[in-house]
Amino acid sequence: MKVYKLDLANIDIKENNLALCLGFFDGIHIAHQRIISLAKNSKHQVGLISFENIKHEFKVIDNEITPLEDKIEILEKLGVDYFYYFEVDDKLIHTSKEEFIEILKKFHAYKFFCGSDFTFGYNAEGNAPYLKDNLPTEIIDLIKDNNIKISSRDIKNELLNGNIDRVNTLLGRPYCVNGIIKHGLHNGEKLGFKTLNIDFSNKYPSMKNGVYVVRCYIDNKIYEGVSNVGRHPSIAKLNSPILEIHLLDIDIDLYDKDCKVEFLKFLREEKEFKDILELKQAINKNILETKEYFKNEK
Repeated sequence: MKVYKLDLANIDIKENNLALCLGFFDGIHIAHQRIISLAKNSKHQVGLISFENIKHEFKVIDNEITPLEDKIEILEKLGVDYFYYFEVDDKLIHTSKEEFIEILKKFHAYKFFCGSDFTFGYNAEGNAPYLKDNLPTEIIDLIKDNNIKISSRDIKNELLNGNIDRVNTLLGRPYCVNGIIKHGLHNGEKLGFKTLNIDFSNKYPSMKNGVYVVRCYIDNKIYEGVSNVGRHPSIAKLNSPILEIHLLDIDIDLYDKDCKVEFLKFLREEKEFKDILELKQAINKNILETKEYFKNEK
């Protein structure tokens, strides 16, 4: 997949006759995937136009479910051929719907594909019907769940509530974060449970503090583990949550390596235990639950 960062002042598109998907695509959830799938069904090469760093007075968005690097990886797996993105700045914010149509004309697309809720232009004055009035466009009806539109904001709320099963259903894949394995306080090791500390630079949305079953990808190898997202209320309480992972039945040095973490099941909320013995018993219980999860998965 080829990736292009677009500049409003100099848009020079070499490709043409593409099936082009339009939207914000945060999370690339199952509704987004349907838009991409319909574009692929056109038998044309597929491109996607999106927007990054969307933080301004009109549309305040917290950390994205899929930061740019993750989005690129997922889109490539979905078979997108070209990924174009604008970084949202004041100039783009104040682009009128008419001006944005002129920008889109420079792509010489076979057809545009967007959800029925797609908006564009200053104050979101442009919408999907207006786009279709001016350019060849296929408008895709919203995918709903229990009569509620599937949205990135709802997925973030489910993350906050620890509903990881629900999150994974709406994403159509396990929720994941990417980060670097760093040295921590080694409290887990002192308790007899060596852990990896994952530094993902606070670039992901907040999720519920607690214990999760996870799968990790490091150096093209797959590891099974149990993780804790939280502040260590029982030992050396921290000011902000961290992600720690205990890999099952393995003890190797993985510091400074990139790690992709998939969250598969929520086991329990983080809590403060009355003593270290009670904490160790809870950890042992969570390890057994995690082993049982993977045993049943196979």
